[in-house]
Amino acid sequence: MSHPSVPSTSSSDHRPTFNGVRLFRYFLLGESAINISTAIPITLAPEFALSFLVRSPSDITPAAVVLTQWFGAITLGLTVPLLLSVPHVPRAAAGRRMAYTTLGACEATLGAVMAMQIVNGESGFSDRALAVGVMAMSAFLGMRAFFLFVKPGPGWMEGIENVKKVQ
Repeated sequence: MSHPSVPSTSSSDHRPTFNGVRLFRYFLLGESAINISTAIPITLAPEFALSFLVRSPSDITPAAVVLTQWFGAITLGLTVPLLLSVPHVPRAAAGRRMAYTTLGACEATLGAVMAMQIVNGESGFSDRALAVGVMAMSAFLGMRAFFLFVKPGPGWMEGIENVKKVQ
């Protein structure tokens, strides 16, 4: 009889040893779900989305509506590499680092622009909306930095050891 806190090593247990890649893949799925659930309404109902972000209804211009739809479309497009990184196969594992590096660069840039707009105060967006945006970009960027550079233990992003065990 094995102790509950000790992983099973019996031959009937074919699951790969947990080394973090499973958690990372859950983050990919969670982030993809967040992106899709926010990007679709932003793309299909930009005026509604903008009503929560701007200082006054007069700030919702035709150009703002179009740019909001573009932002939603870009968010959906950038979600594709995340979804392609979810399967636990070598091809997907190789794309995880590229997807996270690309999205991290987008979030660092967008977060910096939002922070600059808070300081300048003339963006048309409410300071609260910009602050929430900066916090969201910072949170995702921090998560990416963790998985790209800190990753406590081998294989958090690639999971190559687990892929070989599954095959």
